[in-house]
Amino acid sequence: MNSDTRFTLVLGGGGMKGLAHIGVLQALTERGLVPTHIVGSSVGALVGAAWSAGRSVAELREIAVNLRRRDIFVVAHADMAFKRMRSYARPYLRQLGYSNKEITRIIRQALKAAGYQRSTAAGYKPGLPG
Repeated sequence: MNSDTRFTLVLGGGGMKGLAHIGVLQALTERGLVPTHIVGSSVGALVGAAWSAGRSVAELREIAVNLRRRDIFVVAHADMAFKRMRSYARPYLRQLGYSNKEITRIIRQALKAAGYQRSTAAGYKPGLPG
């Protein structure tokens, strides 16, 4: 393939195995092949978004090497808890006259009280949505 060829890189899911996409990006860029677009699902979307946002392959590899399975589940579990609380609590709290901003603050406080903390896995600090 000529290095001037325009192409879209499609990255799939696969959990921790999906981090192999970083090696794909490395192999392509070493050969001067840079995708004009990247699309992905699940971990492929995360890798593609990080690279598109300016993270180098070396940075992505460092993050992947230091990533532990529990780091992923902590983030996913906190996000799932937030969404579940928001979907159940929002209609009730809206009826009581709370604004969306106030509802988000209340839910964040409840999650913090329940022990959910910000993750610092591999330098990533997702916090709570909202």
